[in-house]
Amino acid sequence: MKYLALIIFLSLACTKKDSPENQVFDIKHQHGKASLNMTFEDLKGEATLVIGGYDLYGFEHQAKNAEDKKKQEQALKFLSDYFRKMISFNQIPCQYETQKVELREGNNHSEVQATYNITCEKNIEESYLILTLGQFYKDLAQLDLSIKTSKIHFQTEAIKGLGTFQIK
Repeated sequence: MKYLALIIFLSLACTKKDSPENQVFDIKHQHGKASLNMTFEDLKGEATLVIGGYDLYGFEHQAKNAEDKKKQEQALKFLSDYFRKMISFNQIPCQYETQKVELREGNNHSEVQATYNITCEKNIEESYLILTLGQFYKDLAQLDLSIKTSKIHFQTEAIKGLGTFQIK
């Protein structure tokens, strides 16, 4: 009976570590590689960009000093404010709204997951996606791109986060 009480106590004590404020992410990624997943239903979509901290602001570790914190904050703000300049659909006006830009840290690595709402004036199917992420992030070597609509599931790799891709 003592052992049962001890097991219950330990299991309850350990659950606090998993609360969101204490969560440690198991982050495994390659430097120079990011992913952009987009899903659309009619004219509305959601885009999620995942990119490593090194590729975004030049280091992986937790920001340790004022200079690191400033670099990190500026990079996160830029990603929040200027995503609309990194992707576009040719000749289709779209509005981009940042849902969240989340810094995830763990195991001496960090990455950022940024999520955006997109509303376009026309359906994006059969249009062209123009990517310019690589102009902003010079260390980006490859972007895994996925776009899903009710009719299309388009996947490709964009070398250096640049290119024009027909969505079909």
